[in-house]
Amino acid sequence: MFYLGARANTYQIAKRYWTEILAMLHRRRYTRVLIEKEVAEKLAPHDILRLVSELAHSGYRDISFAIVDLGYDSQRAEFYELVAGNRGFMVKVTDNVIDAEGWLADRHIPVRRIAPTPGQAYSYLRTS
Repeated sequence: MFYLGARANTYQIAKRYWTEILAMLHRRRYTRVLIEKEVAEKLAPHDILRLVSELAHSGYRDISFAIVDLGYDSQRAEFYELVAGNRGFMVKVTDNVIDAEGWLADRHIPVRRIAPTPGQAYSYLRTS
């Protein structure tokens, strides 16, 4: 599980932390990740679109992301999931860990996009 906390958030800050997360996932070969996000300032919709579009070209679309947003907003979550899904990412944004874990463990997630270790629903990764 990643914990992501910040008081300020800009496109540049978000791109930096997502790039670091993707690089770590690539090194550790994780295909499913749970991120607990506590970011007070939300990105503007055009910054979300730009960021996800750029990350889509990173080659990391085989990873499933469940994001527990402690400042959850259903409309924002739906927009984020739509933008990510349209660019080939598998993303679920929710307000609780139980839903996030269930989504990651769901066997209906297309196998072509994830290659989990047999018997392992997802990996926890604790970072600060």
